[in-house]
Amino acid sequence: MPNEEIQPDPVEMSQSMFEDYDMPGKHTVLICPECGGTLWEIRRDSLINLQCHVGHAYSLESFLEDQAEEVERNLWKTLRTLKDRAEIFRQLAAEHSRQGNLVAAQQLEVQIENALQRAKLLCQVLQIGELKPDPELLFPS
Repeated sequence: MPNEEIQPDPVEMSQSMFEDYDMPGKHTVLICPECGGTLWEIRRDSLINLQCHVGHAYSLESFLEDQAEEVERNLWKTLRTLKDRAEIFRQLAAEHSRQGNLVAAQQLEVQIENALQRAKLLCQVLQIGELKPDPELLFPS
């Protein structure tokens, strides 16, 4: 569009330009899925785009997709961490049992069970299916 104001890409700007650069649009409370920076809403006619201060840019549809991927990635990471914790608790409980410290071993058994229960719940959440929204439902043609 010839009349459209083109903003410089903050990633490609020199340091002095970056210090003087004001982000276009309205600041939002949304967070960039890639870098964790805040996003600005940029409206052009009926189109709404989001952009962070380092240059990541999204349509509303692509933002929802990236956000869904981030949620799923974090759920898998949390599941792995919970299973790791259960294994470490299991090793510690076995060591305490060998040393005759049964109270500590029993407390660690409770921690094992808690970690495994949380992991089981996360597995159920992950089995629900795709977190990405159907673009046709959100943005009908």
